[in-house]
Amino acid sequence: MKLREFNTENTVVSRNTTPSLHINTKTGLFTINKGASEILGLSDKDQVAFHQNEEVPDEWYIEKVKEKGFAIRDSESKNSSNSLLFNNTTLARKLFESVGYHAGGGSS
Repeated sequence: MKLREFNTENTVVSRNTTPSLHINTKTGLFTINKGASEILGLSDKDQVAFHQNEEVPDEWYIEKVKEKGFAIRDSESKNSSNSLLFNNTTLARKLFESVGYHAGGGSS
């Protein structure tokens, strides 16, 4: 048997600079990376709302709002590279259901 070793020296963490939104359906954690937050003009304590196209249910949009939105907070992790966070399990599951993804509570 020939084993390949993965350790802290050969598995360097790479930063994704492409604007992105990561969602964990189990915890309802939404992570908006630095690139996406810059495009949306988001910072700590801003609010966002999501909109679903009723005619095309797998189309979703995010909007910066002044009230009735999900409150954004800074990540407290040193490894987050200035990402912003909020939690809502119901929204996370609705998003995943609308695109037909059923991972049993995982992350994408």
